[in-house]
Amino acid sequence: MSAPSPPKDAFTEYKPGIRAWLLNKWAAENALSDFKTSEQYGSIADNLFKKMAQRNARGEQLERSGALNNAITLYEQNVADWFDGSFPYERLRIIYTKQRRYDEAIRVCEAYNAMAEQKHSLDTFYLGDGQFSAWIEKLKAKREGRPSGQKELNDVLKRWGW
Repeated sequence: MSAPSPPKDAFTEYKPGIRAWLLNKWAAENALSDFKTSEQYGSIADNLFKKMAQRNARGEQLERSGALNNAITLYEQNVADWFDGSFPYERLRIIYTKQRRYDEAIRVCEAYNAMAEQKHSLDTFYLGDGQFSAWIEKLKAKREGRPSGQKELNDVLKRWGW
């Protein structure tokens, strides 16, 4: 008995990163019972993921060459597509933090958390990366001019003569 094939437009209600992840998950779960369809959907997922991975690689090259705005554009496209991985979210968080664009850095961290939350709701084994929640709190503190970590707290205490 073979597994039911997903419709041709399977998972299109999800952003491309989540769709690629779901297609790969479906393909892996049904590889033995329906190899042909499994292979087809695995291929669709691979193509979606490759496109996003190429954006990341190109963004990294652009960053190194100093074309930061172009790199940001590529990373932002992957964030909008909910890339299945932390790379573009981390790069944008770092770039925006260095530029003191804390609201943008917070937005990107929240986007990662939203992507991870949706993946977790679809597969309880996916846990995501709790570090992004910690970064949100640190970025909010920086935005508000509060100490955001032990080093900053030590600097404040030193200035107060403690």
